[in-house]
Amino acid sequence: MILDEMMQNLYKIKGGSILHIIWDENLELICKMDLKYESCNCLEEDDPNYKEYYACCVEIIKVIKCNETFQKKEGDLIEVSIDNQPSRIELEDGSIIWPSEKDDEKN
Repeated sequence: MILDEMMQNLYKIKGGSILHIIWDENLELICKMDLKYESCNCLEEDDPNYKEYYACCVEIIKVIKCNETFQKKEGDLIEVSIDNQPSRIELEDGSIIWPSEKDDEKN
């Protein structure tokens, strides 16, 4: 089971917390933390590319910015995981959840 640094940080956040999540320059959302769970990439377990990982589900509160291919709307749920990893996550007060401040210093 993969528990990367991003998920370690997200697992510390209480359910119902408001998050500002940015995937790239084309997708920016305000979300509410919903569920934390174990997931997989839906391949057969004997497939060499199969992986299990931790994930969380967030409810979209507001779409700040998106491109025409983004099909979700306010009230929909979206998974945050290593398979759908955002470039930045902040709490409502601006505290950085991901990337960690040490990762920001590398860039």
